[in-house]
Amino acid sequence: YKLEFITDKNIFKKQLDINKIFSRFDLIIVYSFRAIIPKNVIEFLEKSNIPILNVHFSLLPQFPGALPIQATLLSQKTDFGITIHKLIEKVDAGDIFMQIQVDYNLLGYSTFEIFNDLEQVFIALFKEFLTSKGGVLPSKDKLQEVFNNLPNFTKVPNKEKGVQIRYYPVEANGQTWIQSINDSKNYKPQKTEKFYSKYAPFSLANNIKISFLDFTKLTSNEIVARARALYREPIARTYVRFLDKKSILLLHKVFPIDSNDMYALGSRIITSDPEVCRAMKLLKRLNSQGVINLNRLKSGHVLFVKKAGLVVGTYLGPVYIYKAGLQNKKVLKGVELLSLKGKLQEFI
Repeated sequence: YKLEFITDKNIFKKQLDINKIFSRFDLIIVYSFRAIIPKNVIEFLEKSNIPILNVHFSLLPQFPGALPIQATLLSQKTDFGITIHKLIEKVDAGDIFMQIQVDYNLLGYSTFEIFNDLEQVFIALFKEFLTSKGGVLPSKDKLQEVFNNLPNFTKVPNKEKGVQIRYYPVEANGQTWIQSINDSKNYKPQKTEKFYSKYAPFSLANNIKISFLDFTKLTSNEIVARARALYREPIARTYVRFLDKKSILLLHKVFPIDSNDMYALGSRIITSDPEVCRAMKLLKRLNSQGVINLNRLKSGHVLFVKKAGLVVGTYLGPVYIYKAGLQNKKVLKGVELLSLKGKLQEFI
């Protein structure tokens, strides 16, 4: 196949000869383009029988619009995925051509890591399309085989709770992509609520607004969800009292603590990071022995634990701060945070 890439998101602000630009294509795929395709272009492609697909990183109709991974994390849901659908004028509302679900039980995954994983899944799928004879759709088993062999795909300890594929069509039956696209109007997604995040619509300004975490008003799950969703853009933060002055602490990695089960919350694995797992097991042992009492840790209060690091109380339940740093200062990890003992007085 001959591929052409259009990366200029301002292209539609210019005077264009739509026929000259688009009529030579058999199929158009919109991926991470960050620009709205104009109505006249969509209408031209429809009349010319040139399919145009959009790749969206959620299981539509859940979380349409911008930043769907962040919306999924903030809503504390675990079913992530990719939807490939026909592009129409209404955003993320066209007939669904294909869906692939990826379930994450690791509470340590951030937006950045999940995006990288989903991107690898899509690239593998697209490579299958390019290398298949006549653009024939791969079967579900073939997709599963491809994904299992991805060299950089993040590994999950509990494989049954890792990659779960929800795939349409269930059996490809030798159809080509374009034939299947034409049949996609007959596909209805599995029953799922039309879910919108209460934090939408997203914008950088809104991200910054919700990135300030009040440990006296938010629960441990809410703290962790925001830290995961906002990792890198922007990083979650909170006000602390440091050397008797109000300062900002940036929160890179935060994990929930269940005093009844320090390693896992039900079937949801906290993390595969061995350093965090060791700290969680130590905290569980010390708590069960009565050396520390996590149940009585008040919101905003800090607890420095030797060989583990920093634990902070929230409105409901404690959290383990694994990676954090004062604004414009070095980022500390794990036991390195013990260097703040006697200086970091409380979260405010």
